[in-house]
Amino acid sequence: AAGQNALLVYTVMEPKVNEALTTACREKGVVAVDLWGPLLSILETKFGAKRSGVTGRKQAVTDDYMTMVKAIEYTRKVDDGVQPHLWEEADIMLIGPSRAGKTPLAFYLAQRGFKVANYPLVPNEEPPEQLFKISQTKCIALVIQPERLQSIRQERMRKLGRATSRYGSMEEVKKEVRWIKNFYLRRGPNWPIIDTTDAGIVQTAARIIEIFDRRKGDSLAAAYVSELTD
Repeated sequence: AAGQNALLVYTVMEPKVNEALTTACREKGVVAVDLWGPLLSILETKFGAKRSGVTGRKQAVTDDYMTMVKAIEYTRKVDDGVQPHLWEEADIMLIGPSRAGKTPLAFYLAQRGFKVANYPLVPNEEPPEQLFKISQTKCIALVIQPERLQSIRQERMRKLGRATSRYGSMEEVKKEVRWIKNFYLRRGPNWPIIDTTDAGIVQTAARIIEIFDRRKGDSLAAAYVSELTD
């Protein structure tokens, strides 16, 4: 490096080797950058812990880890209502209007080991028949207040550089929300319904997991149906 007047960038984790390399670079006049050393030193001081200095450590491939990986891959494959022939494999099926947070919620749940499919409802369009052939206990219906849904959609249009359209108009959004509520009453009367208007992904996911956990040992919870409000 000294002979070529090169810049040396390194990530040597073993403390003694790191110190030897730093010293050699200084003595030889080589400009060197330790990518990890300063950060690790700060972390050691901040948290009162010492680095292990062990190189080559990898994520342990446990059964739980592989379950998570498979769940994420499945969720990616069936995102946004595609490949309905695979929905039978899902642990959870999310149904709701476009931009109600189904995809980020699905991937959050997938990181916890659930295979999650989701379907975006379109007014006056019947979903694939597979939605009603899978176990209906897998289905979770999402609702969102029109004002919040309009705000999300308008922001989406702005990011895409598009002018306001019917997709984000309050009149159309209200019609869509009413249609979706009627759809749930007509086609999914036993689906738990969760309002995502003011709920974050973590909160909504916790409610969904709670519903499934309660169903495992509580017959009353298994019959739970959320109330629809105007």
